[in-house]
Amino acid sequence: MLEQAEPPRQLRADMLRFARGLTHEFNNTLASIQGFAEIAASLAADDSPMQSRALQNILRGCEHAEAAIRTARIMAGRAECRLVPLDLVQTVQVWLDERRGTLPERVRVTLIVGDTSGEDVAAQSSCLSGHHALLHVPGDSQLLGLALNALWDNALHALSGGGEIVVNISSRDDGAVVALEVLDTGSGMTADVLAACADPYFTTRESEGAKGLGLSLARGIAWLHNGNFFVESSPEKGTMVRLLLPQTGRTAGSEIATYRVDAGIR
Repeated sequence: MLEQAEPPRQLRADMLRFARGLTHEFNNTLASIQGFAEIAASLAADDSPMQSRALQNILRGCEHAEAAIRTARIMAGRAECRLVPLDLVQTVQVWLDERRGTLPERVRVTLIVGDTSGEDVAAQSSCLSGHHALLHVPGDSQLLGLALNALWDNALHALSGGGEIVVNISSRDDGAVVALEVLDTGSGMTADVLAACADPYFTTRESEGAKGLGLSLARGIAWLHNGNFFVESSPEKGTMVRLLLPQTGRTAGSEIATYRVDAGIR
């Protein structure tokens, strides 16, 4: 399989600086617009419904713009996230269980933990606990769920004719790193698409309404966890996305009280 490596450190630093400057300027302008719109809405006359509707539309637009700013920060690895010790296997198991009912009929999902052989998700039980005592990471469950959602959507699209998705969680580098891999047996990517697949807003499905955010978000979330991100793919042979996350030796109950901002540049 062809592999898309992590961008060089300087490129990551340039992306971070660009995102910081752009979102700062845009956020200041947005805050001014939103503030004055809220004042105007509170003073709007009751006998002017058109004015009230216009102001509410402005405020809704501000909310959408705020969401876009947060997305840009995540893609650049520059967003607040609260890292606490997570049992990554349990987190992924719960996430998969929530999606069993939406799985297309001709798609099979397998979860593999460490060196275990893996089982069909529909038949899995809670007996995995003995296999992942060391697979804890300092993580933000909401952001990791967002990354998994993005990888899941991409994999399902690649399996339009059916196939298999494999989620593999394992310890690497003598226990220093946990690898979270999502593999599919779908259509795969050509070399030129692979080279650009994690670029913000890059998509080959623009006609279908795709925004090209998925892999960019997943990569930014890996950076926010002080981790790395890789993609391997070949046409007609499927795709594998790998997040490498630093492992914690702490027990999954004590909180790591930290916020990561401007993470991912080491």
